[in-house]
Amino acid sequence: MPEMQRNFDCGLFPVRGFLALAEVRVYNHRSFEGLPESIKGVKMLQRKNSKAGFSIRPSTAPAARRTFVVLGAPRGGTSLIAGALRLAGVFMGEEIDQANNEDLAFTCHKGDLAALADGPRRAGYLDAIRRTIDARNASHAVWGWKDPLSALYVEELLPALVNPRFILVTRDITAAAMRERIEGRRSLKKAEEPEFYLRKTRQALTLYAASLALIERTSAPVLFVSYEKASRNAEDFAGQLLDFTLGRAAKSAAGKAAWQAIRLYTRENAPSADLAHRPAVLDGEMDGSLDLSRYPDLGAVYHACATLINQRHYEAGLALARRVLAQMAEGFEAYPRLNANPVLLAEVEAGMCFMSAIAQVNLGDGAASYMALGRFSAVATYLRVTGQNSELVRGMLAPADELMARLERELGG
Repeated sequence: MPEMQRNFDCGLFPVRGFLALAEVRVYNHRSFEGLPESIKGVKMLQRKNSKAGFSIRPSTAPAARRTFVVLGAPRGGTSLIAGALRLAGVFMGEEIDQANNEDLAFTCHKGDLAALADGPRRAGYLDAIRRTIDARNASHAVWGWKDPLSALYVEELLPALVNPRFILVTRDITAAAMRERIEGRRSLKKAEEPEFYLRKTRQALTLYAASLALIERTSAPVLFVSYEKASRNAEDFAGQLLDFTLGRAAKSAAGKAAWQAIRLYTRENAPSADLAHRPAVLDGEMDGSLDLSRYPDLGAVYHACATLINQRHYEAGLALARRVLAQMAEGFEAYPRLNANPVLLAEVEAGMCFMSAIAQVNLGDGAASYMALGRFSAVATYLRVTGQNSELVRGMLAPADELMARLERELGG
């Protein structure tokens, strides 16, 4: 039996119902051979610039000795990057603050910007850092450090760094300032908050500007990471970080194990967010949508599942879909009035089966995908023979038929 193709994008865009996916072609999903050049170019660009960020001056064959410097701002995602680097096998310090993955040897300034601006104190700090760098270079071929204030001094240390690589992580500066306020140890009076927020926002902008100025004055490889996008796209972030740090070695067994560890770590440390409050992928209304609004929990789950599948979080999306289908088998005890609306009930079941099929084929389980499509077809047939109208289910028919035909060819081969 030929290897199961996993590249089947469901294409859930903001249109009425589920948008029928673009024409599915047989092509090499690694090299994209077999696709028209215009599409191939887009696919290659998507691979180069993942959902988590982008890189400039990358190297597929990294030098044996190199140093990684994490740039950013306080509460701006630098801890996530440093933790991921540790999981990638990069030595990030001997005495690590487990709360934020900072090497205490580099943060003796204790976040005091004045210490980095003052002449004598700055000189003493940099002398101590140079000694640390010399010791790290002597004991580790590949190492790095994370200090949210490093953009203010690292340029003076460049002569001591071996093959430096920069990772700049950025975060919504408003969210970062609010996070600083939450984690601040001393309470602020209401009258003091405006100055606090302005100062923290100005500090973040200063650090980002200093990081960009440093990057422009060097020729070192740089990985730009969006904290928000990395948190929502753990798989892409893990892959791009490992490509940047390990190069071709990211495809090794150790690299794959690191990818799995970073993916899970990123998900666990992502900012908490209620999927129900994220923009819905589906703008199109289900024919029973007025009734669905009376069941906000179910509606939130439905749209969360569509969001996960749309963002290619197939395992999480499949788990959600299975949970809803399991509740359906029990008669939706949590939503008793739903059983009085057969159109809405059928739409939810069809949607969950369709999304399960998309997730399963992309996870390599063609047989399970085919069975989910069989259940979807049964629901669609029920709606047709009973004369029920469902714009949503009709929108799924074409991509479902196309996927089923492909699976029949592959499973029968």
